[in-house]
Amino acid sequence: MLDFAGISIFMFGNKVDPTSSGILQSGGMFEEFDIACAKGIKILPLGFTEHVARQLYDKVKASLSTYYPRATPAFSQLFDELGDGSRSLDDQMKTTLAALAELQKM
Repeated sequence: MLDFAGISIFMFGNKVDPTSSGILQSGGMFEEFDIACAKGIKILPLGFTEHVARQLYDKVKASLSTYYPRATPAFSQLFDELGDGSRSLDDQMKTTLAALAELQKM
């Protein structure tokens, strides 16, 4: 499926443990992230959704210029906002769409 993708969005990344009904990290999401990066697919982890997406967001944020060498100031600002879990879902939806539009230009 990733062979046909131009952008890969990463959100949440948790699952229910069938033995304890607790919440587990979705290890497959880390693998999908690595595959997307290896294929040169633009990635967008939505840190505000927490779980694995937060870890991926923090990883990308720490090396923003590596993951987005052509990042515009507008994209960098939008990316920062995608890590702010205190913003409303409506605001985050608007930011996600704006970030996707910027990412397509890069």
